[in-house]
Amino acid sequence: MSKPISFADIQRQMTHILRDAGGETAALDARLLLAHIADMSDTQLALNAEAPIPPRLEGAAQKVIALRAAGNRSPKLPAIRNFGGDGFKLVKRCSTRVPKVRH
Repeated sequence: MSKPISFADIQRQMTHILRDAGGETAALDARLLLAHIADMSDTQLALNAEAPIPPRLEGAAQKVIALRAAGNRSPKLPAIRNFGGDGFKLVKRCSTRVPKVRH
């Protein structure tokens, strides 16, 4: 009987695929994408690294990583960045306009 695929296993696969696609921050991107897909914080992901990944999450991770490796961004996935250990998301509803300031 084979060992079930863990969160750590899928994260390593994602990192490898992104690195092969030329990603400069492949490990970080893989970790943040997997945390987003699994709806976990970085800490939760680290604590559950050896837990088996549910099949639906494995499938979702494979789809997202294939899109990212091809250079596409899914419109349903926000850009995710890590700032001082805290993740934050940039979503479409964020305004890019800077209001004019009257002096």
